[in-house]
Amino acid sequence: MRRFRTVSLLSLIVIASLCCAQDGRQEPTWPSRSLRLIAVGAPGGSVDIPARVIAERLKDRLGQPVLVENRPQAGGVGVGHG
Repeated sequence: MRRFRTVSLLSLIVIASLCCAQDGRQEPTWPSRSLRLIAVGAPGGSVDIPARVIAERLKDRLGQPVLVENRPQAGGVGVGHG
């Protein structure tokens, strides 16, 4: 009976280690492509300028380009309804 427990326990450990083992592939680092930052105002406006400063700092920190996309209508009423 004791031998059966030992073999069962060792079998469980082997199965668990095989399930958790990595196959050598490395996941791609995030982000793997450029990011888009949506500014809810017109280009050159009071929201656009800070968005571009933030985008520049994000680019330096993440190592990926950050594009600022201006959408004046994104701050209005009725966005996403329809």
